[in-house]
Amino acid sequence: MVAEGMGYSILAHAAVQEDIARGLLVGHTIESPGIRSTVSLTTLKDRRSSRLALSWEKILLETLEELVTVGAWKEATLWLGMERTKASFFD
Repeated sequence: MVAEGMGYSILAHAAVQEDIARGLLVGHTIESPGIRSTVSLTTLKDRRSSRLALSWEKILLETLEELVTVGAWKEATLWLGMERTKASFFD
């Protein structure tokens, strides 16, 4: 509906960056109040993870690291205990 001009949405830049790059959507940074989110990976405390779960964890962590590295997540991003600063992804 947003692409058809019938509404607005608040989404992570990573979810729409290709559509913005192709000119299908326009992105605007929300400066104030800031929006913050947490991504958590949880497992059962007393159970070993399966090979499938370990493979999924590896893919997820690699994907998240890439999104941080290319600047798809704006401003200061806490990544595995290290703070990284990125420029605005709408520039």
